[in-house]
Amino acid sequence: MSRALLRGLTLSILAWTLPVSAQPTYATQPGWELVLPEDPDGYSFLTAATAFPAATSRFVDGYWLAGRLLAAHGKKLFLQETFGLSDFAVVATLDANMDPSFVKVSPDGEWIAIGVGHGQPLHVAPASLLSTATPPNLSTHPAVSSFSANYYDAVFRDSRHLFINGGWGSGSGIYVLDTQAGPGAAILPLFDDIPGASAGLAFDHDGNLITGVGWGATRTGELRIVPAALIDAALAGETAISYEDDGLLLAHHVLSAAHLAVDAEGNLFVGGGDVFGSTGEFGYAALISSEVLGRVLDGGPPLDPDDDHELVRIAPDPCANDDTVSIVYVDAVEMAIVSANLASLPPNCAATDWSYGPTPVVAHFPPDAPDDDGDGIPNGMDPDHSPRQFLDQAYFSRFVDAFGATSDDPGFDPALDLDDDGAIGWGDYALVRDHWGAPRWR
Repeated sequence: MSRALLRGLTLSILAWTLPVSAQPTYATQPGWELVLPEDPDGYSFLTAATAFPAATSRFVDGYWLAGRLLAAHGKKLFLQETFGLSDFAVVATLDANMDPSFVKVSPDGEWIAIGVGHGQPLHVAPASLLSTATPPNLSTHPAVSSFSANYYDAVFRDSRHLFINGGWGSGSGIYVLDTQAGPGAAILPLFDDIPGASAGLAFDHDGNLITGVGWGATRTGELRIVPAALIDAALAGETAISYEDDGLLLAHHVLSAAHLAVDAEGNLFVGGGDVFGSTGEFGYAALISSEVLGRVLDGGPPLDPDDDHELVRIAPDPCANDDTVSIVYVDAVEMAIVSANLASLPPNCAATDWSYGPTPVVAHFPPDAPDDDGDGIPNGMDPDHSPRQFLDQAYFSRFVDAFGATSDDPGFDPALDLDDDGAIGWGDYALVRDHWGAPRWR
């Protein structure tokens, strides 16, 4: 049922009779596996990863960033060099070892936030600093802002507002940081009445906030969605928000409500695992249909976990016994990568596979995932997709065609405005000439 139709129904209807909806479908193909990088000179419990959004227009040393994985481990930040392969280049360093809670990128691809670990700062850096040739030290670079905050997960809502959650089993809350206000900026409490430990954070395509209870008595894995209008009003100082009163119940007991991500169709990925709790929900990744989100926002009932058109369980591990499952969604290539801890295999499955050290990830794609060259390999796992690019004849042909354009012209391409003066002119030509054959930087 479409959201438009659901909105046409009144909340006075006593019984909701829904037609069977299309089941969200993701397939795993043999061999589509990656191993996330580790810093040989540092230590982290696990590698945290994210991806640059489809809206990213930036290059780093010839690598077009849209769709590329960015990972944090030890004292280093890594960028995936080739789609589909486990080859990563160091693009930034830090002074101390991380136990990274998260690494996140703003929707425009211009800002990176790194939760370095418990008791350590939260760094916010411009993506323009990243470099394979001369990796910057994010701990000391003057363009990096560092903040003191209690955090578990975070997500950008736009290019400057970072939503953070933090708290333990006694309770947690959501906070908003203006990342471009500089060090010492105030962190705005959004709401602080979540009855349990922090869960993941995500925004759907309409700006509605999704979060939940990571652990807490009888409510582990609860998910709620807060309407975008309430978020906007709270940011404007017009109203206060309560998780309990304003968060619409989306689901009960979905793993530990961690590692949330919304895909291109509006479906919600959920990772985590309640291995220490009583629900028995662990050893898989979850995909909740967009139909459920729309229904809940329109006043309808929460997820029916027994309806396989509403909840799809994805288990790249054939034993389905991972203690916790992580998910990264890559919108530029419509790919979800799910951790696959294969510590035990059939027929000798352990009760639980505990996640230690490097964990491979398995790529999942919907049936119509982008495949630009039509070779049957989706872009996200195709080494031929988006190779490293240089200031070469192809680039110069684009440059000649756009010469004279300004930022007010419909055909203006900021990737050709190398001197950032709002026009493609002789200053840019001089830069192309002087860097001919070098990797592109935008």
